[in-house]
Amino acid sequence: MLKYTDYVAHYKKDAEYFDYFSKDKLIMHQDRRRYQEYFHLIRPDKDAKVLEIGSGGGETLQIFKKLKFRYYPLDISYKNLNRMKDLTESQIDPVSADVFHLPFMDNIFDFVIMSEVLEHLDNTSDALREIKRVLNKNGILLISVPYKEKLSYQLCIHCNKPTPTFAHLQSFDEKKLIQCVK
Repeated sequence: MLKYTDYVAHYKKDAEYFDYFSKDKLIMHQDRRRYQEYFHLIRPDKDAKVLEIGSGGGETLQIFKKLKFRYYPLDISYKNLNRMKDLTESQIDPVSADVFHLPFMDNIFDFVIMSEVLEHLDNTSDALREIKRVLNKNGILLISVPYKEKLSYQLCIHCNKPTPTFAHLQSFDEKKLIQCVK
């Protein structure tokens, strides 16, 4: 399995090149439908604290024009977080960090959303351990991943070395995902 030597620098550089807010209409529709389903399932109340790891293009803000819960978008890219702040009138608490070093106290979140992020991580157990630390006792973790994706590689435009397509380091099926979250 490929491992990045400095994944934070790599993803920050990717965020400078790729505009997460300017997607084609089909991808926007797919993302919006996925997020509508998430919030149909979890329904945070006004006192809830929701952490979204890898908030990217701000899909949560597109579903909720006016947030009724406390929302913490977490992303490595300052650029994405600043765009999210500019696109909403709601009070949000953006945080630039990665999933391996969450800058929060223990047991404070009611919901953690990690949509299409786990496949980018080479060490899922450390990431999930850190999420468990910040999720309260009765909290809910919502994860989505591509299903049985065939991993492929191409040359990176930044470093000219083999890199996984879409930066996906892992592929998941039901069995592998269940093993990860146990």
